[in-house]
Amino acid sequence: MMNKNSTRILAFKSKPPPPPPEGFERNARLLYSENIQSSSAPKRNKIFRHIPQSAERTLDAPELLDDYYLNLLDWSSKNVVSIALGNTVYLWHATTGSIEELMQVGEDQGPVTSVNWGPDGKHIAVGLDNGEVQLWDSTALCKVRTMKGHTGRVGSLAWNGGPILSSGSRDNTIFNHDGE
Repeated sequence: MMNKNSTRILAFKSKPPPPPPEGFERNARLLYSENIQSSSAPKRNKIFRHIPQSAERTLDAPELLDDYYLNLLDWSSKNVVSIALGNTVYLWHATTGSIEELMQVGEDQGPVTSVNWGPDGKHIAVGLDNGEVQLWDSTALCKVRTMKGHTGRVGSLAWNGGPILSSGSRDNTIFNHDGE
């Protein structure tokens, strides 16, 4: 017969751990007080970052899907933000503030479940709920190709820095597509 106490993975201990010894100083206190200079300490040339406490710009995002497993926003190397709102992908140009519609899919294909810019900042991959991956040219606003194979929604897209695009789907498969 097996002893019940010998099969426990976690055991409850009634006593808390002992307090730290006298004079013990936590490292966190050192981190937060490092930038505070006392009048007696020699002044060092430190560069301080300014972290704004409020948003610089707020963009409306109606129909943004509330799903942790989707990647619906990506920022390109050419300072353009792509965002998937329902069945539509929009491009926001951060330098000019202009917005344009890249593409829209029908109810049988959508909603859009992932977006990811290519390393060139010109091409963007779009994953759909029906398992398709579409490659778009953002300057000409035209579809370059459609890649099929997944049977579930495509929630993850990633470029390897070159022409290879990897797509991950809810059907538990990962495909490597040659983007050339």
